[in-house]
Amino acid sequence: MAQNFKTELLGSTRIFRGAAMAVVCLAASACQTTQSNDMASLDAPRYSDTSRKAPTSPAVQRWAERFKANPHDINAAVGLSRQLRKERKYDESLGVLLRATAIAANDPYLLSEMGKTLIERGSPKEGLKLLEQAASKLPSDWSIMSARGIALDQLEDHQKAQDAYQMALTYSPGNPVVLANYGLSLATQGRLGEAENMLRRAVTHPDATQEVNLNLALIVGLKGDFEESERIARAYLPPATVEENMAYLRSLLTQPARWHRPTDGDYDDSMPGNLPS
Repeated sequence: MAQNFKTELLGSTRIFRGAAMAVVCLAASACQTTQSNDMASLDAPRYSDTSRKAPTSPAVQRWAERFKANPHDINAAVGLSRQLRKERKYDESLGVLLRATAIAANDPYLLSEMGKTLIERGSPKEGLKLLEQAASKLPSDWSIMSARGIALDQLEDHQKAQDAYQMALTYSPGNPVVLANYGLSLATQGRLGEAENMLRRAVTHPDATQEVNLNLALIVGLKGDFEESERIARAYLPPATVEENMAYLRSLLTQPARWHRPTDGDYDDSMPGNLPS
């Protein structure tokens, strides 16, 4: 039930969505051996032709056809992977990326996307390693920093996570995805007032998504303002879902330790609410 409020800021997003994309093909470098070792350790399936699997969304179909036509097209590989990740088809997303990295092993956009997918799939340590490699080539990419924050939050290193969000905001000031993830991180520490301030800043941005607004509904609900929480939620969710979420929030406030420790399984903390874009 709670997952309807806290959806994958990842990217993403999802927080990884919306990052500027460019194709940068890198020559082999000293980091190649390290990256190859990381790739070898990944528990991911071989690439399968997504376009032949049913049911397939139109967006996946379009990207799959483009990637099939030219497996050297890094934009197509990232686009297909990102769309699969958006639809929570993480193994297929990783399969696409593994095929692409066989051609362009050190491409930072592929490494970044793979790191985000691993984080969203629940493998933050492995994802962090790939994000660090990508960041060495893309040091000012806000989405990499934001994804790093998500992974650190999953590892319960909230202070370092918040440092990463602050860095992301220096690259993309006022970014609603980063602000929302920052707010959720603060909320995990019980700092609900600060979290609310972050989310209110986020929702005023013209690019604020439904997920960002629902995260605000979550935070104000946790603060006990059920009226505003319900009002926000009704703008985006079916009435029955809103009622379920409100009942859930009320139950959380009777046992505050439950939401403060999302690892208990009662509260969906599968980041991002806007996770990896």
